[in-house]
Amino acid sequence: IENDLPVNPEARLSFVMTGTGCDFQRSLGISGKWQNSAAKLKDAKVRKIDVGKVTYTAADKTQKIRYFDNIASFGLSGAVDHCLEHSRLRNYLGGSPLFLWATIKTVFTHPNQSIRFRINDGPEEEICSRLGLLANGRYFGGAMHAAPEAELDDGLLDLLMLKEISVAKFLWHLPKIYKGTHLKIPEIFFQKVRKFTAESSEQVILDIDGESPGYLAATFEVLPKILNLQI
Repeated sequence: IENDLPVNPEARLSFVMTGTGCDFQRSLGISGKWQNSAAKLKDAKVRKIDVGKVTYTAADKTQKIRYFDNIASFGLSGAVDHCLEHSRLRNYLGGSPLFLWATIKTVFTHPNQSIRFRINDGPEEEICSRLGLLANGRYFGGAMHAAPEAELDDGLLDLLMLKEISVAKFLWHLPKIYKGTHLKIPEIFFQKVRKFTAESSEQVILDIDGESPGYLAATFEVLPKILNLQI
């Protein structure tokens, strides 16, 4: 994708995931075994899906752009990325156990942060939040069912922000996030959006499809049905 358009509109994306979290394939209902996924590619149907776009602040304070197919987030998830980058446990743990360990370890040191935000170019609002995410897919963080109502082709991103919350209460609710039953708890702000802009006077770390390229301020947008997915 370049300038918000496919470089080749006829190109199709197929993949076999063998990474740490493999969360995107869960939104597609694909088996966790790469052999099964590979065997199905030949006869797979093509569907058009949305792509997310993030215009964010890089470490050198310049504005950069990244596209994502699954989930972009900020706050605790970005700090978890940093934790994993420097952890030797990556060599021994994988998938859900690794992300769960990193999340529990990080939540004790990562504070709630003040976020100023706008939804769909509306009025500025403010929230004290430990974690925020914009979801195209449904899973992240090694099988957390973070956005159970997200659809890959509805032209919208599911915005979830975890309001100011204690560590104890976060850990109490953590199993609900894995099950996808957390949307109705009082500490969750949830709305479907086309555009979301956020900034902070604090250093708020981004996570974009499992990588941490920068920080808020950032603008998150959806590009409807521009990717041909054959899977």
